[in-house]
Amino acid sequence: MLGPAPRGLLGGVRLSTDRFRPSDSAPALLELRAGRLVDRRGLSEVLPVSYLDLELWRGKERMGRLSRQRNLLPGRYTFGLTGRGPRGRRLSPGRYELRVLAYPPGDGPPSRENVEFTIR
Repeated sequence: MLGPAPRGLLGGVRLSTDRFRPSDSAPALLELRAGRLVDRRGLSEVLPVSYLDLELWRGKERMGRLSRQRNLLPGRYTFGLTGRGPRGRRLSPGRYELRVLAYPPGDGPPSRENVEFTIR
């Protein structure tokens, strides 16, 4: 079915805690819903996510991508945040933002959600 790029490919984005110490054995959990099932004129349609990016930001500085997942079917997903940056080093104490971007198949803007957290 052709039409405009689907919106709302993300939902229920939440972090188990917004303040945590870096830990490889007890990470903070990021939970989200990616993709959608849509009923259009009596027909069910699966809206998958072409790729999902988790980008780490500190203030206005993009620190890099923590993860990229490809070809996600609609469902619930959980990721562990260990308090390490894109290069594997422990993050310094302070405020951070995780930008979650879900791209539809083909062209079109991503769905976005931002989650702020503090490293102690």
